[in-house]
Amino acid sequence: LRCIFGNRKILLADTAGLLRPKQRRPDPKRRSHSLEEESHQAALRTIRFANVVVLVIDGRAPITKYDIKIALSVIAEGRCLVIAANKWDAVGSDEAAVAAALQDRLRHALAEVAGVKCIAISGQTGHNLPLL
Repeated sequence: LRCIFGNRKILLADTAGLLRPKQRRPDPKRRSHSLEEESHQAALRTIRFANVVVLVIDGRAPITKYDIKIALSVIAEGRCLVIAANKWDAVGSDEAAVAAALQDRLRHALAEVAGVKCIAISGQTGHNLPLL
């Protein structure tokens, strides 16, 4: 999606996401990779050519080892990483505690990269989307 933000022209690319290896099952009807595997490879190519990568995670759930693995691969590619904790509207009344736990986990898991931004968003309500 080509758009203009402020005075800058930008290209936004939304990928199908990165699935864990167990979720990328082979397709017996095809000699090549499954659709899931092809989508996974396309997402990795998009990361390689991006300037900024927004890693969208589920704000209601603890950040997973696979989320951290994706974040580390983005950093290894030399890309700017922003983490968006989606579904923040469903976190509940203890937003501060959830946010603190998420930041603590990121600080430890991504210790070699200080200052990775994590933004609480809600696709449903639009909360904090302009910050992205």
